[in-house]
Amino acid sequence: MSREDRLPIATLANKSNQLLVLTAGNDRVDHLNAFFNRSMRIWEGHSRDDLSALVRDVERNPGRAADMADAFLAFVTATCKGFTGSGHGQRLREEVVDGCSKPRRGLPSHLQSLARTLLENPDHKGISIALLQLKGLIASKTAGFTAMSIDLKSEFHDAIKLGDFLTAKDGLAEINRRRTFSHPEPWKKSISTVHKSKGLECENALMMMCDRHSFSSTEYKRRLMYVGLSRAKKSLTLIVCRENPTPLFAF
Repeated sequence: MSREDRLPIATLANKSNQLLVLTAGNDRVDHLNAFFNRSMRIWEGHSRDDLSALVRDVERNPGRAADMADAFLAFVTATCKGFTGSGHGQRLREEVVDGCSKPRRGLPSHLQSLARTLLENPDHKGISIALLQLKGLIASKTAGFTAMSIDLKSEFHDAIKLGDFLTAKDGLAEINRRRTFSHPEPWKKSISTVHKSKGLECENALMMMCDRHSFSSTEYKRRLMYVGLSRAKKSLTLIVCRENPTPLFAF
């Protein structure tokens, strides 16, 4: 997108007291998060897909540190930015496999500390402690973690809460129950998939990109477009691709 095309979008985002940015899928949410320089929160909806996947992984192989490391890494990769497979993930898993047998310094020492936590507690409680440790490393901008940020904050914090329960499955059930009764709402400025915005109302909405890939002429895509168009109560802004626009609009 050219600078000229970006300018009115940036102006809208900066001047709006409330704005819900809607897009077709999770990959677009990631792109828009970067587009807006991570200045908006991601609306994670009323479900916790990555948390549910984490619980399934934990319940599948309890007591196996290597499997807990894989579950930890998959969850962190899904919910955080900047946690790389080569720079962080591979090293952490190697530490688990090697039993943290060698002294480390700098970034490797912090990864070793996370690995040791998983070795000593190869279950959901160990993952909870390791996530809390990782959160501290990110917050303190520790060397090796300065480029990291937590994108799915609610899901990440819910995963930390799993450690308060006897089993991961019990924790997930209670977290889901609490969320059902709390009726959380998006932040003033949020990015969401159209699907996760079902049931929400907002003053101002921005839909991007309205291209053929995102909103084709299939029945499902037509329904998805309707959901997006009906979220805003006051103003709706559509960003339509020039080269390959959605066929749902006639120009």
